[in-house]
Amino acid sequence: MTAKPKTVPELRFPGFEGAWKETSLSEAISSIDAGVGANSEDIPVNGDELGILKTSCVTKGFFDSSENKRVLDPAEISRLKEPVSKDSIIISRMNTPALVGLSGLVPQAEKRLFLPDRLWAAKVSPRHSTSWIAQLLASEKVRGQLSDRASGTSGSMKNITKGDVLSLPVIIPSLPEQRKIADFLTAVDGRLAQLNQKKALLEAYKKGVMQQLFTQALRFQDDHGNDFPDWEEKTLGANCFVFERLRNFQGRGARRRRVTLHPLWRTLHSLRRTKQKRKIADKCPQEGSRSKSAERRNHSGVW
Repeated sequence: MTAKPKTVPELRFPGFEGAWKETSLSEAISSIDAGVGANSEDIPVNGDELGILKTSCVTKGFFDSSENKRVLDPAEISRLKEPVSKDSIIISRMNTPALVGLSGLVPQAEKRLFLPDRLWAAKVSPRHSTSWIAQLLASEKVRGQLSDRASGTSGSMKNITKGDVLSLPVIIPSLPEQRKIADFLTAVDGRLAQLNQKKALLEAYKKGVMQQLFTQALRFQDDHGNDFPDWEEKTLGANCFVFERLRNFQGRGARRRRVTLHPLWRTLHSLRRTKQKRKIADKCPQEGSRSKSAERRNHSGVW
């Protein structure tokens, strides 16, 4: 028996009261339009070229118009329909089980781009907030419900129907409350976009600095302003652990690893194990005697 959804949210902005309306998405979505498949090149459009969107243009509630492929053949161009319009919600109708049902709101019209057959454009009724419906569709709960409704004979590719989307049960607040929630979440998304951009810039900066450091084009100095000694050329094995995978033992399926240590590391490892052994022996002579076999196993190099 399906649990009845809560119609009064626990967290709410001041000034709003009363229960939300139990309905389906068909009340909020006025139409769902599809595109067509077209032969294309996996190169983004440039200038006045026309193209179709990739399924990767929607991820976690965001729309990325740069994920597109250009269409150059005049016969294929004549088949294109459903241009990407402002305030439409792009929905992935055919994808892997983990990605089917992903959606993203289009912030501005893209007249040179068109929908392929694997993507839909949902138009929201004027009686509802487009931003709020977009946030609802992008939520983990609704996206999970769409994924559960997906079908298909292939385990790696699933489909949802328009009926799956329109018949999805939801609870919807009044239009003013929709707008209030949408404005707040949109502001959070904007902040996240800024942080992601900073993260991308820092990653690019780090990559450039690492390239200069490891080619010695950039060198640091010590605390006294003196240059560090010149780098020495050595083999990787002279300073690192070397791991060797061994075959399964007695068919148990467990894998052991033989570890070869650099001589200096082997000495330090031996000293540490000896100190641990003495602590055990001082605490309990019997434990110390039992640790001999474990000690031999450790020094044999097999883990």
